[in-house]
This record gives sequence, structure tokens and C-alpha cells, in this order.
Amino acid sequence: MNKAALNNKVILLKRIIALILVIVTVMTVYRAYNANYLQVANNFLLMAILYFSYYKLNNADEKRFLLIARVVFVSDFATLFVLMLYSQERVTQFIWFGTTFYLLFYLLDKREGWRWFTAFIIVLVTLFVYDNSLLGLGLKDFLVWIFNMFIIAAIASLYEKIKEESMQRLMDVQNILAREVDARTKELQELNSSLEKRVQEEVAKNRAQEQMMMQQTHLAQMGEMISMIAHQWRQPLAAISATTNVLILKNSSKKYDADFFDNRLHKISSYSQHLSTTIEDFRGFFKKNKEKEETTFEAVIEDVLNIIQISLDNKNIKVVVDFKYNNRVKIYANELKQVILNLMKNAEDALLEAKPKDPVIRISTYTDENNSHNPVLRVEDNGGGIDEEIITKIYDPYFSTKGAKDGTGLGLYMSKIIVEEHCGGTLSVKNNKNGAVFTIAMKNKDITESVQ
Repeated sequence: MNKAALNNKVILLKRIIALILVIVTVMTVYRAYNANYLQVANNFLLMAILYFSYYKLNNADEKRFLLIARVVFVSDFATLFVLMLYSQERVTQFIWFGTTFYLLFYLLDKREGWRWFTAFIIVLVTLFVYDNSLLGLGLKDFLVWIFNMFIIAAIASLYEKIKEESMQRLMDVQNILAREVDARTKELQELNSSLEKRVQEEVAKNRAQEQMMMQQTHLAQMGEMISMIAHQWRQPLAAISATTNVLILKNSSKKYDADFFDNRLHKISSYSQHLSTTIEDFRGFFKKNKEKEETTFEAVIEDVLNIIQISLDNKNIKVVVDFKYNNRVKIYANELKQVILNLMKNAEDALLEAKPKDPVIRISTYTDENNSHNPVLRVEDNGGGIDEEIITKIYDPYFSTKGAKDGTGLGLYMSKIIVEEHCGGTLSVKNNKNGAVFTIAMKNKDITESVQ
């Protein structure tokens, strides 16, 4: 008998003893009132045994429990014999007998229960054979009594058998569930043991893919940069060529003028310096610098305009700037330049396709209306906007509205990663009545430091 089952049976036996004590107390009062002193004495003895048994059940082990249960049943059967010998209350006898045998089979095992039943029947048969008047029953009534007792004992035994089978089935189900739980737990442990490794592999794979996309974006932007460099260099190279030709003509015609030559040579030097500055601008643009630097949005935008302005001028696209946020900030400047350049190139392409009467790109900075510490940068154009059916897809990798030869579909994807994952802000887009509006909002206070 396990500890839980023993505790349950101890609790049940204590409740039974308490209930019998109440019944016997009432019966004692009733027997005393009727001057049935033999049964009163028997009841007092039974009550003393029950009180002693109740007390001894506290912290009882299995051995003590079985001993106390047997003492209780011996006392109970003694009371039952007294009832049968000295009282003709058959209903009381029957209820007492049926309850006693039911509890006997419940609290003890079936084999012991049948032994008790057999002993009880032998005592009754012996009494009846010795003197049938002692029980106040004729042969027929006695046989009916024996039959009823057997039926009650059989029902109690059958109930215990059904209960044991049910418990066994329950235990089988519990064992099956326990094995299933163990198997699932083992699978979960194996999964957990490999999960960290799998996560690291996926993170490394995603990082490699992101780096590859970033590289592709850089290559695409470098192609655009080469085109911009050509625009930037065309005018100073033409001026150098023209100045050099004039100097050659002057020299060949022997019309040497020191001041004239000096002036033209200074111009050539100035043009060369401009070319060198352009190279440095482009080199700085693609420099991999993962340290935040203190600057302003105005300075970042001016660096971008130095690169793209001539290209926009050649296409008659006007750039309008409106700087309302002038605080110095700490940001990844080069990465933000790439984002702004990409947004302006997209605006340029939209304007060239839409061909509005007065193409314009507006760049503005201002303070977030909900938080004065956070700056907002906006790039908008009057190119007609983005089709609402695809506006939610423009940040998807390799999604492009341009032809295969004109776009990689990575520019906005990488711009969003730079703004939201590297810089801690948000990049959003919407259409107004004239065209598309891209907004870069810096939400994280750690990114900005106001140092007016």
C-alpha cells in the first residue's frame, strides 16, 4: 500500500469511527432510556475502543492501520451480535451489517474480507444450531438472513474487484502517458540541446546574406557613383582642356604673356583641386566606419548633394532644402548618407519617368512633434507617388519597379535595415497629392545628443 493510499484509508477510517461514535452515543442514550443496561454497557465499551483507535490512527503506518482496523471491526461485529441476540430491530441489524461488510472489503483486502465473512457465518450457524431461539429466527428466516449476507458480501467483493480493475486500467493509462511524456521530454531536451547551435547557424546565415545584399547595394551605388563622377568631372575637365589649348596656341604663336600664363595655370590647378576633392568625397562616402560621429543632418545632406547635385542639375531637377533641426547628433553618418542618396536617386528616377512640369525634390528636417529630442528627416518629390498596390512591398528584397538592368531591388531593403537596425530609427513612406514622401524618424534617444 503506497503512502497516498494509506493516508486516504486512514482519513476514511477516522471519519467512519467519528460517525459510529455519534450513532452509538445516540443508541446509548436510547438504550439507557429503555433500561437496556447490557447494550448500554456494550456501547460504552465500543465507544472506549473507538476513541482509543481514533487517537492511535494519528501518524499510523500500514501495520498499525491494519491492526486498528481489525480492532474496530471486531468491536463492530461484537455490537452486531449483541443486536442480533438482544434486539429484534431487523432494519437496524441489516443496515449495521451491510455497512460493516462494505467497509471491511474496502479497508482490508478481499481475501481477508472473505475470511471475516466466513468466521461470522460460522458463529451465526453455531448459535442457530445450539439454540435457534437465541437469534429469534426460524429456519426459513435464518436461511434468508444468510443469503442476504452472502449477497451483500458478494456485492462488496465485486465492487472492490471492479475498483481494482479500474485502478489497474488507470495505472496502465498513467504508465502510457508517463512513457509518452518521457519520450516527448527527451525529444524536447534533444531539441533544446541543438536549438542554440541551429540559432547560431541561422544567425550566421542571415548575417552572411545581409552582408551579401549590402555588398550588392554598394556595387549598384558605385555604378551610379561612376556616372555621377562623370558629371562632376565633365565641366572641370572641359575647362582644363580649353585652358590648355589656349596656352598651347599662345605658346605656338610666340605670344607669351607671363600674367596670362600664370592666371591660366592657377585655373588649371583649381580645376585639378576640384577633381581631387570630388575623389575624396566619393572615397569618404564608401568608407566603412562603424563608429558614430558627431555631425548635423545639414552636413550629411550637403555631402550627398555635393555628389548628386550636378546630375540633378543636368536633368533640370530642382532641390529645395528646409533645415529646422540644427542640433548636432551622433550617428553612423556614412550609412545615413547612403540611405539619403538612395532615396534621392529613387526620387530622380520617379521624376524622369513622370516628367512633371517643374520636377523638384524637397529635403527637410524638423523635430518629432511627440518628442522634441528626436529628429525627423523627410525626402519628397512631385513624381506622382507609388502605386498603392505595391507600396507595402517596396522594402522587400529584390523587389523593384525598375527594369532588370536599372535596379537590383535592394536599395530600399538595405535602407530600411540601416535606419531601423543600425541607427535605431524608422523608415516609412506614404503618398501625398504630388508624389512620394519618405520619412526617417530617429526614435531612440541614445542615437542623438543635442550639443547646440
